[in-house]
Parts: sequence; structure tokens; C-alpha cells
Amino acid sequence: MSARPLTALTWEHPRGYGPPGALDALDRDGTHAFALPDRMRWERQPLEGFESTDLATLSDRYDALIIDHPHIADAVRDGAIVPLSSIFDGGTLRRLAGSFAGRSYESYSYADEQWALPVDAATQVMATRPDTPTLDTWSGVASFASHGEVLLCVAGPHALSTLISVLVSRSVEVAAGVEFAPRDELVESLEFLRELRARSVDGLDHLNPIQALAHMASAPSVAVIPLVYGYVNFTGEGLRFREAPSWTVDGRRGAVLGGTGIAVTPRGRTNPAVRDHVRRMVDPTIQSTVVPRAGGQPSARIAWEDAFVDAAAEGFYSGTRQTLEQSWVRPRMLGWLPFYDTASATARAAIVGDLPVEDAAGSIRAAYRDLIRNNTR
Repeated sequence: MSARPLTALTWEHPRGYGPPGALDALDRDGTHAFALPDRMRWERQPLEGFESTDLATLSDRYDALIIDHPHIADAVRDGAIVPLSSIFDGGTLRRLAGSFAGRSYESYSYADEQWALPVDAATQVMATRPDTPTLDTWSGVASFASHGEVLLCVAGPHALSTLISVLVSRSVEVAAGVEFAPRDELVESLEFLRELRARSVDGLDHLNPIQALAHMASAPSVAVIPLVYGYVNFTGEGLRFREAPSWTVDGRRGAVLGGTGIAVTPRGRTNPAVRDHVRRMVDPTIQSTVVPRAGGQPSARIAWEDAFVDAAAEGFYSGTRQTLEQSWVRPRMLGWLPFYDTASATARAAIVGDLPVEDAAGSIRAAYRDLIRNNTR
């Protein structure tokens, strides 16, 4: 038995706390084949904290942390998390690498090390009502928006995520070198989103994805959110999730990969029981049974391809899997998070009409060049 209680931190949503709670119930019962002798106490933080909290402030208090992959570079610099090669042997990590949906495993790689294992796979997809016509392309979304039933999710960091998704769907290589994106492509994408927002439901630019989906579930006047992080939990509230729009028929589904992973802190590395909890959370059987039944959104490929899991989620996984596979992965780079926040505020100002799109494009490109310079010094 562990000499001290094990403690971990997750986020305040059923996707975040449901599966750990279900696993703790197995441990309390003690008779299940996957039960562990050392229980892990899970605490929660709000979504906003999950997206922005400095992991260095948490690592001394917790053995394991549920994290978002863009935090990794800063967390590694600050010594907040440890490489999984110090906990698992190379053979285990190689076997695990191919077991996750999309590029989820890769998103937690940085500086030739693996820093977390995906426990939840997510990306931006389209949310609709069951009777909404199929909208495969952005031009189709724009045409449908003339009915006034489209909600554009651009709160917080999601304005830049939406802009990137449009760029990716236009076959633009975003943040792939010293430039964020070609100026003309950036201007045209911002102009498109400004025109789309002008046709969309007004006054809701402050809603984060959970709030936007909750509003849609309670407001019959909203028929489509063309790009929003998918939450399987909302399938039980009358919503359906479909592939993200492409720019052209049969084009790439532009979307920014999300999801969460479990990382181990220096405090947690010293206790083998922490390793056992991490390994259990990503076990394919757990991912295909305990996780979806507890309100989670699994990361394992086998769960995303399981017909029974998909049917219970009303087609969520089969309806969005192509987008997950094609999603763009945010860089793991020092300073990426403040850049993303600033650039998103700039993009949102352009999208809502408060800033000329040319000025916004110039500001985003300049901020990215500064980011690159700071990382190459």
C-alpha cells in the first residue's frame, strides 16, 4: 500500500471527472479485475483553469495532472511533469503509441520524449439538430446561415481555433515555419468568417463550447454550430455531431485537435502506484467500457471504432472520426499559450467587425514571428 494518499487533478466536467470517479468505485469495491489497491483522490478545477493554469503551481500538490497538450513546453521548462520514459519502458510506450485515435498520442510528444498519455480524444466538429440538412462545406454553411440559425463559437481561444480550421480546410500550412500563414490566405479567411458571423446569431460571442452547446440544446432557433469541440454528453440532449466542414467537396476537414492527457509530476514519479493508475486509464478495455459509461470521451482507437460504443452515443464517433484523424495539432512551443490568447483576441475583433481584417492579419503574423524569434534565441 502507498505510504501517503495519491492525489490527482482533473477538470470540472463529466468528461473530466466521470471516468476517474468510476475507476475509484472499482477500487473501493476491490473485487473488479482492474481494481487497484492504492486509491487515487481526484480533485477538480473549472474549464477556464484547465485551459490556462500554470502547471508549475500544481505539480507540488498532485501526483498526476490532466493536461492540454499546448501546455507541455512550459511545463517541461518548469519541471512540472516528467517524461514517461522514466516511468514506462520503451516497449510499453511503443505499444501504446499506436493504440490511440487520431494524432492524440503524438500531441503529447515534445523534445524527443512522451510527456502524457491521451485519456480523452476530441476535436472541433459540427453540431446540428437531427433534422438539419447535411452541410459538408463552408460555402454550404454560409448559405444555410442566411436562415439565421447558425451560432459561431469564437469566445476565448476559440476564435483563433476557428480561423486556423478554416485555413487548414483551405490547404494552408499553418504555423509550419517562420510564418503563421500567407497574408492573402489569412485575410480571405478572416473576411469569410466576418461575413459568416454577420449572418449568424448575434450576442453570443462570449459562449465557450460547453455554453454554446448548452444554449443550442435549449434554444430551438439554433440549428447549427459549424465548428465547436465535440462533447459526446450532448448527444443525449437532442444534438448530433458531424464532420467539420471542408472548404471544397472531398477536401480536408479543418479542425484543431483537442482532448486531454494524463501527465505525472516529479512527486508522482516516486510512487509505482501512480504508474499503475496511468496505465489503467488508457487500457483498451477500460476505454471501451468504463470510460463511455461514466460520461467520458475515450481516447483509444478501439473505442472509437466500437459499434456498441458508437450506437450508445448516437453515432458520435462514426460521425466525427474522419475529422479527428485529419485534425491539425497545435505546436508544443514556449510562449504558445500567450500568443494564442493574444492572436485569438485579435481574430475575434476582426470577425465581429471591430478591427479591419488587414490589420488583424498583420498583427497575428507579427506576433507569430516574435514567438519564433523567442524560441530560436
